[in-house]
Amino acid sequence: MQKQIPRDFSLIASLLLLVAMGFIQLLALPNGFVGKEHDDALYLLAAEALRNGHYHLWFLPGGVPITQTTPGFPLLLLPAVFGLKDAFSLYPIYVWGLLAACNAAVWLWFRRRFPWGISWAATALFAMNPLVLSRSGVVMPEAPFLLAALILFLCWDRWPAWATGIGILFCYLIRPAGLPLAAAFAAACMARKKRRDTLVVLSVTLLGIGAWMAWTRQAGGMQEANELLGSYGGGQWTGLGKIAVINFKKLVETWGATFLPMDLTGGRAPMIVGGALLILATAGLVKSIPRIITAPEDSFIAITLVMHLFWPWWFDRYLLPLLPFLILKALQGVPARWPGAFPRRTGAVLALLVLFQFFAQGRFWLKKDPAEGRPTLADTYSWIRSNTSPADIFASPFYARDLLYADRLFLPLPPSPGNVFHRELARRKVRFVLWEDVSDVGLSMGENAPVLAELRRVENRLSDPARFRPVHVDGNRAGTLYEVLRRGEGDDSSER
Repeated sequence: MQKQIPRDFSLIASLLLLVAMGFIQLLALPNGFVGKEHDDALYLLAAEALRNGHYHLWFLPGGVPITQTTPGFPLLLLPAVFGLKDAFSLYPIYVWGLLAACNAAVWLWFRRRFPWGISWAATALFAMNPLVLSRSGVVMPEAPFLLAALILFLCWDRWPAWATGIGILFCYLIRPAGLPLAAAFAAACMARKKRRDTLVVLSVTLLGIGAWMAWTRQAGGMQEANELLGSYGGGQWTGLGKIAVINFKKLVETWGATFLPMDLTGGRAPMIVGGALLILATAGLVKSIPRIITAPEDSFIAITLVMHLFWPWWFDRYLLPLLPFLILKALQGVPARWPGAFPRRTGAVLALLVLFQFFAQGRFWLKKDPAEGRPTLADTYSWIRSNTSPADIFASPFYARDLLYADRLFLPLPPSPGNVFHRELARRKVRFVLWEDVSDVGLSMGENAPVLAELRRVENRLSDPARFRPVHVDGNRAGTLYEVLRRGEGDDSSER
């Protein structure tokens, strides 16, 4: 019979462990500069728009409605935008605070299922994961989404149905990949024969999503739908199976690599380790089948994994909000009910795994060069501020990031087909185009992706010396600034 841990000791130890894990995550900062992923710059601009009482890209002609980012995460960033304004180096600390809160939610969620020791070891397996350390302080919605989703899972059976619906909608608005939550909770309500609750949950969620869809129609529709059509349209859907295989491989390798020393994260080792972990997680899911409909977290992780298989993009950060669910399923997949029969031994094994993970790889994320917090194109931004006029208009593929640092008006690049590219640059009075390498954009289709093909066409157009003149090459050769040379708008001699 297991001895009960004294309540006072449990509380003090829990607080100390939370502080320790949060402090280690804080030491992992900075993980790049704000704007490195471009989406993070868009989130900051969206939060700035909310601060000013609207949701438009105010710097674009006509004040275009923001449709690239749902407003949930920008809403969470509002306190930082009000307090920090242009102090970009401090935003990661605010987002780190959301990750630290996420640690507590993960523990509470595990504590419902396991004894104290296993719960803390499993929480540390999440919090000290090298991938989580590498994302600490990054101004992206994965950790805040996980925090909101876990609060929903912890509280939904005590909330009225309308509150659950609002919770699902808020999770979706933080990160649209949370859409499977609607199906998971609706199925759970139906399985418990709560038809009225099912109707309320779906009505609140779908009304909110419908309102967002109506908003996005002002500026070309929903970003996710456009990305799917852009990737799979025109017969590209025939590559669904290939993309599923590629994404499955990346998911397995990403998870497996977090349990290996840095020098073994290449080659076959991540696939082998990740494959073993996924087999355990799959076994846990199979064990959950009899109650998969009544337990929303089980159906959520199952639907989400399938969704990610066919999504045309993969970034390592996609794994972060899945980690607690995968850890749970892996523990439940261990043969012979070992965690339940031997909780202390299970906790000890998990603790050793955390230590191995940290010393083999995680600790390297604490050894940071302060230069990592410096923008890649910092030299170019400095040159722009010194050698161009505030009245000059620029265009670039990463316009939101460039706008933040260059203190100049940046517009998105116009479409490349025909003479539209040159005509639109002239119409928008663009004087300079800033080009940066776009090879690493997370596309599962690789070089065959329509999005990447479009960017390559733009890159080819910039090489036309009759239309564009390079005026500055960044010190690390990561970007080139081109001046637009004015010619007759009808001339299409440079078309490629």
